[in-house]
Amino acid sequence: MAEVTPQQQAAVARLRAWALGPGGMKEFQWGKDGDMTRCQEFYRGKMPGHMIDGWCARLHKTATGTWPGERGKPGNAPKRGD
Repeated sequence: MAEVTPQQQAAVARLRAWALGPGGMKEFQWGKDGDMTRCQEFYRGKMPGHMIDGWCARLHKTATGTWPGERGKPGNAPKRGD
């Protein structure tokens, strides 16, 4: 596995700070329906495709306190009736 450079670490920190700050909150609307999809669409073409789902899931968890798809928990859609 390749070593991560200080420049790469700084770039990730900047991306994370933006995504969880006012700009990202406006862009992704964390906690509202479709937030994960908005994140994935935003990063498509901006980072390797195999990284987008995990990146957005971690951002979602940090922003809302729950993982995407945990229905009925704060920040996610309500549970569906059976």
